[in-house]
Amino acid sequence: MAQLNQMQRYAIFLYLKEEKTQAYIAGQLTVSKSTISRELKRNGGKRGYSWKQAQEQCDMRKERLREPRKMCGKDACGAANCIDPPGSKKATRCNCDKKAML
Repeated sequence: MAQLNQMQRYAIFLYLKEEKTQAYIAGQLTVSKSTISRELKRNGGKRGYSWKQAQEQCDMRKERLREPRKMCGKDACGAANCIDPPGSKKATRCNCDKKAML
């Protein structure tokens, strides 16, 4: 699935100004109606859809997801500080903060 690009977001903005339907916009951009719906839900605000703000948010999400995640290979949770009880081959208890790994 390809993501919307800056030109497509600008086109959505223009079509919305012309009061076109989501189905019409999807047809013109050759994407599914649900793609347009998600885009408007995710990036529409009290003042309407802003294509610049939508692109900035997309760029920030991409940058955030490029950062490496904290993993160690333990089966229980993937954290580096899992505690293995003596004689155990798998971690059963963990001191990690799972939220920090997301």
